[in-house]
Amino acid sequence: MIEEKHSVLNERVEQRVRESFARQGLMTDLGASLVEIRQYLVAVRMPYRPEVSQQDRSFHAGGLSAI
Repeated sequence: MIEEKHSVLNERVEQRVRESFARQGLMTDLGASLVEIRQYLVAVRMPYRPEVSQQDRSFHAGGLSAI
């Protein structure tokens, strides 16, 4: 019974994280996406694109720190 309660709580938390992320327009502009959500971890992926690079083609720290 306890496991079910925690499972429901985890699903609620995951849904809340997904909804919050979806409301962040900057993440869409950066091309960022949620990769993994679990207790104490949310992994976000941002693919390399010229729009998120420095003049020397390296990732821009602003994009990295945003995610």
